Amino acid sequence: MVRWAVWTATVAVFGITWIYRWLTIDFTNDHFVHLTRARQILIGELPVRDFFDPGLPLHYYASAAALYLSGQNLLGEAVLTVTLVAVGAALTFYLAARTSRSMTLALFATIVTVLLFPRLYNYPKVFLYPLALVLIWQYAARRTTAAAVALACLTAVAMLFRLDHGLYIGAAAGIALLLANVDRIRAFPAVAIRFAAVVVVLLLPFLLFVQWTVGLPAFVSSTLSGRTTLTTARVLAMPFSLDRQQPWIALDPPSHPRISVRWMPDTSEEQRRERETRYALQEGIRDGGTWSYIPGDTRRETLEALVGDPLIADTHNIDREAFQPLVRETWIQRMRNRVPPLRLRIAPRVLTPANALVWLYYATVLVPVVALLMLVVQWRRGTLTLFDGTTIGTAAVLCLVIHQTLIRNSPDSRLPDVAGPTAVLGAWIAALAWRTRRHAVRGAVIVVGAITLWSAAAFGETGERFVTSGVPAGPSAVMNRMREVTRSVRMRPIEWYAPEGSAGIRGLTRYVLECTRPSDSVLAGGFEPQVAFYAERPFAGRQVYLKEGWHSSEKEQLATIERMRQQRVPIVLISMVTEEEIQRGFAHVYRYVRENYREAARASFDGDREFSVLVNNRLEPRSTYQALGLPCYR
Repeated sequence: MVRWAVWTATVAVFGITWIYRWLTIDFTNDHFVHLTRARQILIGELPVRDFFDPGLPLHYYASAAALYLSGQNLLGEAVLTVTLVAVGAALTFYLAARTSRSMTLALFATIVTVLLFPRLYNYPKVFLYPLALVLIWQYAARRTTAAAVALACLTAVAMLFRLDHGLYIGAAAGIALLLANVDRIRAFPAVAIRFAAVVVVLLLPFLLFVQWTVGLPAFVSSTLSGRTTLTTARVLAMPFSLDRQQPWIALDPPSHPRISVRWMPDTSEEQRRERETRYALQEGIRDGGTWSYIPGDTRRETLEALVGDPLIADTHNIDREAFQPLVRETWIQRMRNRVPPLRLRIAPRVLTPANALVWLYYATVLVPVVALLMLVVQWRRGTLTLFDGTTIGTAAVLCLVIHQTLIRNSPDSRLPDVAGPTAVLGAWIAALAWRTRRHAVRGAVIVVGAITLWSAAAFGETGERFVTSGVPAGPSAVMNRMREVTRSVRMRPIEWYAPEGSAGIRGLTRYVLECTRPSDSVLAGGFEPQVAFYAERPFAGRQVYLKEGWHSSEKEQLATIERMRQQRVPIVLISMVTEEEIQRGFAHVYRYVRENYREAARASFDGDREFSVLVNNRLEPRSTYQALGLPCYR
């Protein structure tokens, strides 16, 4: 391969991935586990000292810098996370190309990782592990002190992003240093000592800070309390299933572009149906407080009246300047709608997203095992080079470790995050298999690759995401989507997340914003880390959320109560879905809340979950929040 071609393709992979992830950007509530703590840093608090930190300080500070530079909106966080996810894809391609010596296989492997659609908040996993393999590759090729120092620096950075990332990368680095120096084994101790010294020196300020505040033993115990560690190797039992409700061959109905409408909370069913008839809104599908429709009348005057209707709080996928749908019927949709055979689905009983996950999981855990077996075969044949033994061997061991620790309990959400190193190994295996020139082996490579590609696309909901991006509709739709995303992340976050009239937890978040002072704190009982961020309030009691197993020891609960006594906390929100868990796991905190707060309301607030709103007994409300009928303290 020509080096300039590899670098050009690597840059192209970065750019295409960046655009794709920007056009399909999404912030789930998990994203705010670190982002809310990042905002807490900007108001003057420090992790460990002022709030509980499960060991992700650099993750918070990176987002805090992004928030600061973008003026407290989500633009900076969007740029940071999308960029580093795209860097992870580019590094995966570069590694796969150099190890497999095939740009075609490297591109295929990278496409699989991109289609799996790792969540943006997990960007440290997406780029740190491929970057570690790149630096290991550099050290194996050069064996210089500078390359070892670079690997040590990355280990320290990874540990500050999350302690276990540093441990896994550090262990992989140690194996690489040993394997790379196996032909001059006497040099290994000195290399290892220099590596360890650099890591310790870089981590020393943080370690001293932790020891000075809470003590290293207490910090490590608290960090490991809610995290799964590697004790015994285990492979999940995930059987393939047959959906007997589906036929063996199915014909999908014609598809049409949709617009979204959010109705005002007080809109009656009769009023909604009358407006649906007036504006020719067809085939309505409800998703929480939002309805999705096929617009039967796309004339400018109709859509302008729809956008301006007082019963409609907001619309989506409508150009508010031209008053035309942003996403129109693409040539692909027109062709599929007019040619029924193009809508045929073969074997929908078997080809399901659930089976796609099963295939991906087993392929993921088997790839490093196969790679190690192939290395053993090469070694026995005398064809194994020191370079391949170091790079591929280390990558296989690293994959075995992160598969057992990072995805072992939740492959549906975590598998895409660590797909990069696995894809590199897969490309290397496929390249060796292809070079055997045996038709059966090459056929097996093609079949496995095709199933893996389909599984990645099905698991990552690629079809829906491409429609969202506007790519099938052409350049103008892509540019409209680009402007729409940019406008959304530059908005004040609460206006994007919970506009006036929002329901459920979004409406309650709006209530906290409008009925508390900026210096007031809020406690969200249950996994609702986004509330404090969008409400622009500090979180109370050192806890961004209450989840059993995380910072729930008796000592930590007493620290939570003591901090709440020092803060002004007018409102506590508890999700009824997790109330029993909170009562069991945070008994002291739950008792304190029940003794010092009264329940102002218990309802779903037109959302999909029920919440209890508790207000401080010692504070007198100054007014009533008319939208929800709740007491206001501002």
